[in-house]
Parts: sequence; structure tokens; C-alpha cells
Amino acid sequence: MKKIFDKEKLFFFIQKPRFALVISVCIVILGLISMLSLKQESYPDVTPPQVQVSANYQGASAEVIESSVATVLENKLNGIENLSYMTSTSYDGSYTLTLYFKVGSDKNINLMNVQNRIQQVQSQLPEDVQRTGVTAISRSSGSGAVILTLYPESGDWSQLDLTNYGSIYIKDELKRVDGVADVNVFGGGNYSMRIWLDPQKMAGLNISTSEIKTAIANQNTQVTAGALGQLPTDEKQALQLTLKTQGRLDDVKEFENIIIRSNTDGSNVKIKDIARVELGAESYSNLGLVNGKPSAVVVISQLPDANIINLSKAIKAKVNELNSRMTNGIKILYVKDDADFIHESMKEVEFTILLTALIVVIIIFLFLGDGMATLVPCATIPVSLVGTFFALKAMGMSINLLSLFALVLAVGVVVDDAIVVIENVNRHIEEGKSAVIATQLTMQEVGSSLVAMALVLMAVFVPIIFMGGMTGVMYKQFAVCIAVSIAISAICALSLSPAMCSHFLGHKKEHKKDSPIPFLASLEHIKARIERKTSVIVLKFNEIFSKVEDFYMEYVRKFVYNKKLVIVFYLSIVALTLISFKTISTGFIPDEDQGILLASITLPDGASLSRTEDVSRKFVDGIRDIDGINPEKLTVFGGNGAVNSSTVIIQLKDYKERKVGPLEWVKRKIKGQPTDLSHTAILNKVRAVAGNTKEASIVAFSPPAIMGMSMMGGFEFQMLSQGEYTPQDLEAWANKLVAAANQDPSLSSVYTSFQANVPQYIVEIDYEKALAQNVDLQELYSTLSSMLGTYYINDFNKYGRVFKVQMQAESRFRNKATDLSGIYVKNNNGVMVPILSIVKLKQTVGTASITRYNQYESVQIQGQQSAGKSSGDAMNAMEAVALKTLPSDMTFDWSGTSAQEREASGQTAMVVGMALVFVYLFLVALYESFTIPIAVLLISPIAALGALIFQMMINQSFDIYSQVGMITLIGLAAKQSILIVEFAKEEHEKHGLDVKEAAVKAAKLRFRAIMMTELAFIIGVLPMIFASGAGANSRISVGSTVFGGMIAACTLGAVLTPAFYVIVQEFVDLFPKKEITEKDLEIVEIA
Repeated sequence: MKKIFDKEKLFFFIQKPRFALVISVCIVILGLISMLSLKQESYPDVTPPQVQVSANYQGASAEVIESSVATVLENKLNGIENLSYMTSTSYDGSYTLTLYFKVGSDKNINLMNVQNRIQQVQSQLPEDVQRTGVTAISRSSGSGAVILTLYPESGDWSQLDLTNYGSIYIKDELKRVDGVADVNVFGGGNYSMRIWLDPQKMAGLNISTSEIKTAIANQNTQVTAGALGQLPTDEKQALQLTLKTQGRLDDVKEFENIIIRSNTDGSNVKIKDIARVELGAESYSNLGLVNGKPSAVVVISQLPDANIINLSKAIKAKVNELNSRMTNGIKILYVKDDADFIHESMKEVEFTILLTALIVVIIIFLFLGDGMATLVPCATIPVSLVGTFFALKAMGMSINLLSLFALVLAVGVVVDDAIVVIENVNRHIEEGKSAVIATQLTMQEVGSSLVAMALVLMAVFVPIIFMGGMTGVMYKQFAVCIAVSIAISAICALSLSPAMCSHFLGHKKEHKKDSPIPFLASLEHIKARIERKTSVIVLKFNEIFSKVEDFYMEYVRKFVYNKKLVIVFYLSIVALTLISFKTISTGFIPDEDQGILLASITLPDGASLSRTEDVSRKFVDGIRDIDGINPEKLTVFGGNGAVNSSTVIIQLKDYKERKVGPLEWVKRKIKGQPTDLSHTAILNKVRAVAGNTKEASIVAFSPPAIMGMSMMGGFEFQMLSQGEYTPQDLEAWANKLVAAANQDPSLSSVYTSFQANVPQYIVEIDYEKALAQNVDLQELYSTLSSMLGTYYINDFNKYGRVFKVQMQAESRFRNKATDLSGIYVKNNNGVMVPILSIVKLKQTVGTASITRYNQYESVQIQGQQSAGKSSGDAMNAMEAVALKTLPSDMTFDWSGTSAQEREASGQTAMVVGMALVFVYLFLVALYESFTIPIAVLLISPIAALGALIFQMMINQSFDIYSQVGMITLIGLAAKQSILIVEFAKEEHEKHGLDVKEAAVKAAKLRFRAIMMTELAFIIGVLPMIFASGAGANSRISVGSTVFGGMIAACTLGAVLTPAFYVIVQEFVDLFPKKEITEKDLEIVEIA
């Protein structure tokens, strides 16, 4: 007699399949709406907020600026809220300080705090610094998010005119674009009214520099003259008339006609009598070249939390608008845009997601051999992935490379729950049960397992919520994507999957007559042929799988019935895992092909800007013909402080142009052209050219993986002085350290641009002679700074902007030391005294710039890891070399990306440990046992060993992506174990099977489901391992970790898990759990 199952007791979603469908559709709709409004960026906001403080002190040396400006400001700013570290550079005439704050701190509050503290010490700064002001702005470090150039298509435009056109009409327009921190225009410098003094004419006419300053200051000024007829008046006035003076001058002729002195005979001395006046440049120490031609280079830096994709779109819109408005022959050309790399990376990752999904579908089909059955787990992929975007929106996150990497992994993970359901349903249908009953039994058997697996995998990411700093932000993005997609996949497995299984499976195929419509009949024949061929493939696959299953069961029995073998084997694995953790190379964020390279050019001490330009041109000409480089966008900019150095931005050709396919490879091979056009290959060729350029030290680098933390890739090492060392001593020690570092096999291209042997003169004033000749010392100082420096007098207005009025001696009076013989100072008696009669020049050496790190004098040393080594290896090697080389009163620290890497080191062990604890606690709650969860978690070291060994095999370092992959592995491996342990536990406790028999039976019944989920995941990860193009190294890092780990988990782990269960369960059985008896439930009634 047949038993009829009570319809009312059927699983809810078997009864109401449309309800399940509505849930899934709602999740997809919410996800799609969120996806369209989410911002896109390469990384979440992980760059430390930065504030840059700058000041100018014209004519002052680096040493003077350090003692009078740097010391005052840094003493006050040290210890400001949320400050991580600060670095400063004092140049001749200028000062720059960059403060780096903790990741996550409010950039506006940071800026306000800095400005408040600067205000408190403003009065302690030199008067000239107060006059020009101290500025503080929020910014990001790096070579600029977007770089543009202005070039003349027609018309006679000088570099100075181009640069000022950019500064006046382009710079402010771009500054107003949302997300822009700062816009700098390199090239000819800002306009300035230059008063070129002739000391001989001044001496002949008895004119001093102070008189010239006073005359210009008095006659080039804004005066409020009042008004006529202004109330109160004695009589009523019909009109009120404002009085105006000429005000500021704006023309060269007006400045030439400024009267310095009027004589009693009616004659006068004007500026043009003792000087040449021209509209020139504020500074002649700027360099800007594009494609070897002088041009204005516009460098746009982004705010630390700006969305680079939106910023790029806004800038492009603004540039298009400006280009359409300009009719003067000037056009704006793009040189570099960081958004291009992000677009390309995202395109690659999106393709990887689609390819992974396709592979997963094929693997599932091979196991199930039925298109309709395959549809059940595949339906969860779009629902889970698209639904995740709603969570990202709700939590204020973005679509970035990390969230997309997580979705690539999620493709292989989200089908797991549905695979468990469909595999169990199929097994029951094969036993002769109907689809509805098979689904009902499946939900009773594996429903709790599905919840357990989802909770365990989500529990892995709980500790990440409490992580701070840059790594915490990066981990959270990844964790949220994986955890939410798993939660949605569990919802689908408990709702959509049983609904589909009960209604679409178990229907026997009936032979249909051919359709009378010829087209439909041909389609049916094609379908039948495809089904015949695929069924052969599926049959063959299942035959092979049956042999694998027999092989697996043979080893399961060996381990289940041999505890000693299990213990020895497992302890060996744990030991190997610990050794691997100690020996594997560590890294932070892998370098990527971002479509550009950077080169830093440093000439010997004291080299002029013209020499720097010549060497820069020579280097650019040397790399112009390297295959893969875009010669039209080779950009050089420099000056702005150190005139003996420049930076070259090497724009590579588009990724498509550099992608060499098989046919292209053959053609190139035949023609003798290079077949490797990756950024690494091109970088090696650029370095070869740099090595052959003897006139300067040229170091070529990839840009940093995350823009805004460092200028260039590689490490940033700060050598700090804690003793009484001169700049020359620091240079000597730095050179020793660099030489020792370059000998270390883990390090390459270690260099420093610090130079302390710049030829200089000490001005020795003979005070006795000066006072004897009645020379005012202030007048002497004023004459020296006005003649030999660039003395700022006041401002003038032109083109609606304010520019400086500056004076300086003509170049022929300040080329060499002997030229000072033509310079005079006026004494208190009105007599012109030769400068050299009271002043001596003594040759010496000094430094053109002084750098400080957290108030210590420092030397920045940069470098990279050798081939086959990681950034962590390089940093450890550099520290070891420094400890061996430097004296005891010198120390060191890290800055930029290296500082973040050091801060993140050591967190992995804590996070992995906490992840294991949380998984354990979740399992304790699920199993009501403190010991059974141990059987699940014992697989973790096996997965970790597989990941580490595979990474070492392909020479990958254990970086931040690998760490995320390792945390994910714990959950994935535990999920696999749960399937075996839970089934074995049920067979033992509910059906009374012996522990060993229960373990063997669970292994046999669950092997197919495990292999289906694991193979789908492992093969689905392959596109990440074989990734190429933009962002490939990051995908390889994540993919290789989970690939190696899951291979170990589904082979060794699957074999050992039944044995782990046996050992733990037999231990549990020694201490029987106290059950609640009827006696415990008795209620005693009191009479």
C-alpha cells in the first residue's frame, strides 16, 4: 500500500514556487537599480588623507628656511590629531611640508586643524614669509591623476605665454571641477614684472636698491582717495563724486616711467634709466616638454577621497568645452589619465566573471547531464551577484577592483548550495521517488547543512569588520561582497532551488512527433543531435568519475581505520604549513601594468636647469623608438625647487595595441621585432637606456599600484639622523647605505637624489670695514638679496589676475663671483661703496634641499625588489643592510606605500586566528557540541598549505590579495567538511551506525556533491590565474591562493575529513552527553 505524504507538510516553497520566484526577481531588481547608481573606482578610499603646507622665502638658502620656517611650523604641527607622519623639504627659496593622516580620518577636519595651528605661529615666521603667506591644502601625492598639455596649432605662442594662458584661463576652470585637489601648470612659469637692474648705471646716478623699492611700492599701489560731496555737508549736494587714483600699474611702460628721484633742476631719474623692464616669468626654474617641444604641462591631482572615474569624466567634459571655446590656435591634449587603467581593469574583470560563469555552467552540466537540472544552480549566479550590488549601495561602498575580484570568486561559491540541493534531489529521483518528494526529503536532509555552510562562510569575515587602517578598508570591500553573495545564494537554495526542482525535474521525456513546420522540425533535429553528443560526453565523464570515486574511497578507508597514520600525516602537514608561512615571500599590493612608466632624472650637484633640459631631451630621444611607447606623449616636467632634477612620464600605447596574439607573435618573430610588449619588458629597455646615460642618474619605475600614496613604485626608506650630522655627513652615510643595498641580491635600483655637495659661496661680511665706511648693514643685506636674489616688491594686475613685481640684477652682473665688483651699496653719507670692499666670497659646498621626517633630518632612499623577490623581502633586506651599515645614532623608518605595508604586516595571523575562532563558535552553536566543530576546522591547515605551496611554485608573494584569499579559504574548506561531518553525525546518532561506518558512508554519499562544487569553483578560478592585461597581477594573486588551497582541500582534505570525524566522535562518545529525561520534566504539585 502506497503512503501519501501530507500536502500541508510540504516545504513552503514547494507549495508556493511563485513566491520563491518573486523573492529572486525583487533581489535582482534592487541590485540592478543599485548597480546603475554606484560609483566606480580602482580602489576604495584607502589613501591616507594628506595636507600640504607650502611657503616661499625668496633669496633664502635651504639651511635658513629649515631653521626659520621648517622648525617653527613642524614643532607646532607635531602631534596634531590623527597624524601618522610628516615629511618636509626645504629648498633654496621655498618650503613644502606634507602631513599624512590616518586612513578614515576626516580630511576637512584635518585641514582645519592644520590651518589653526599655522595661524598660531604665523607671527614667529620671517617677515618675507608672512608677506607671501603660508598655504595649506588637501591633496594626494603622485604624478597626477590626469596630465594635459597645451600646444599651439597655429599662432606665435612662446612657452611663457602658453603657460600663463593655462594658468589664467585653464587652471581655474579645472580647479572648479568636483574632486580636483590642485592644478599645477609647468613650463614657463607665471608672469611677473621683472625689473632687471644695471648696477653700473645705478652707481653712476647714485641710486640704491632701497630707493627703487620705495619708489615702486609708493607709485604702484592702491589708494583710497575718498569722495567729493560725501555726507555730512553744510549745504545740500546734488552729486557725490568718488575720487580715484591711477592705482596699480599694469604696463611695462608705466613701470619704466616710475620716478625714483626728482632733482631741484627739474630733471629726474626713472626706472628705465637704471633698469630694463619686461613682462617676464616669476621663476625661470620650471621645465615643461611634450614630445620634445616646450609646452605647458597641466598636472591635475585628485582629492584623497575623490572618485577618479567621475573626476576623469568631468575633466573630459570640461576640456571638450574649453577646446570648443578657444579660437586662438591653442588646443588641450591628453597625456595621461589614470581612469584609462581602471576602465581597462574593470573590462578585464567583467570578462573574467562571464568566462568563470560559463566554465561553472559546463562543469555542472558534465556532472548532472541534464540541461534543466543544470539550470537550477545556474539560476543562483545572476541573482546572487546582482543582488550583492544592493548591499554595496546600502553600506556606502563602490564598484571597484576588490569588489569585482570578490564577485569572480563568488561565481564559483554561490552555486555550491544549489548544487548540494540538486545533487541530493537527483539521487532520490534515481531511487524512484517523485520530484516533489525527492525535493521534500532533500530539504529535510540538507536544509540545516545549507544554513550551516552559509553561516560558517560568513562567520569567516566577521573579524574583518573590526579591522582598521588601509588593509581594513580593503578587506571589508571583499568581505561584504563574498558574505552577501553567499547569504543570497543560501536564500536561493532554500527558496528558488526547491521550487525549481519540484516543478521541473523528474519528467520523463516522451517521444514527440516531428513538427509539421519545417523550420521547427529542423530545430528539433539539431537539438536531438546535440543531446546525443553531449550525453556521450557526460557518460564518458561519469565513467571516469566513478573510477576516481573508487580511488578516493580506498584511501578514505585507509585513513579511517588507521588513526596513527592520520595523526602522523596531519602533524607533518601542520609543520609544513608553519614552515611555508615563515619562508614565503611577503608583499603588499602587486605592481600593475597601468599604461605608464616614470623616470626620475638627477644631475650632479649644482647643475643648471638648461643642463637638466639637455639631458632630459637626450634620454627622451633614446627611449622614443622603443616598441610599445607612445612617442607623441613623452612628457618632461621639472624645476620647481631642485633645478638639477626632472621627471619623465612615459606613456605606453593602448593595451589593445600591446596585446600580441599568436598570429602577431609569429609576424613579429619573423621581422625580428620584440614579442613581449608588457610594461615590465618595456621598463627593462628603458632602464637599459637610463644606464647608458652617463651625464645623470636616471631611475625608471612603474607607478605605485595605488595612486596617492607614493610618487613612484618600489619602497620609500627614510634614513633619519638623531645625532649632530652635517648634510655632507648624511650624504656620505646615505651613499654607503645605497652602495651596500645594491649589493644585496634581494634589492635592485636602490638610489637617493639627496645631494649635499652643491658648490656654494659663503658671504663673509667685514663688519669693521662696513661700519668704518658708514654702511648700514640692512642696506647691505637688501642690496645683496635684490641684486643676486629675486626680490619681491609688491603686485600688479593684468588679465584679471594678480602677479608679482620682482627685481634682480641683469645676468651679466651675477654670472660669477668676480661680477660682484660691479655692484655697489649706498652708505649713510650717500656715497656708493663697492660691495667687494666690505664683503668676501669663500667657496664651500652645501645642499640645495634639506628633507625632514617627523622633525628629524632625513634622506629618502628609494628602490625596488630584485626579480623573483617580493616587496616584503626587499624591505626586510633593506632593514638588515641599514642595521649593519648605519651608526647607532642613525635610525630609519618607512613612508608612502611602504609605511602602509609595515603597518599591515602581522595582521594576517590575527585575522586568520579570529576567523577560525568565529567559525568554531558558529559551529558550536549549530552542533551543540564543543568538540565536533574541531573535525570541521582541522581541514584549514591543509587548505593553507596548498595555497602557500602553489604560490611558491608560480613565484607569487603572499600579499594583501593572498591574505584575503586565505581568509576565504578557511570558510570554503570548512563548508566542504560540513557536508561530510553533518551527514556522518546524523547516521551515527540517529540511525545508530558505527562511527567508522558512518564516516565511510558519508564520504561516499557526499563525494559527488563535494567534487561538483569544488571542481566548479577550482576550474572557474582558472581565468584569474591565466589573467593578462590591466590589473592581471592582482587577479593572479587572489586566484592562485584559492586555487592551490581548494585543490588541497578537495583532495587531501576530502580524504582526511572522515578520519578527523572518527577521531573526534570517538573521543566525544567517551563522555556521553546528558540527555533530558522524563524525570527532569516532572512537575511536582504541592498539596
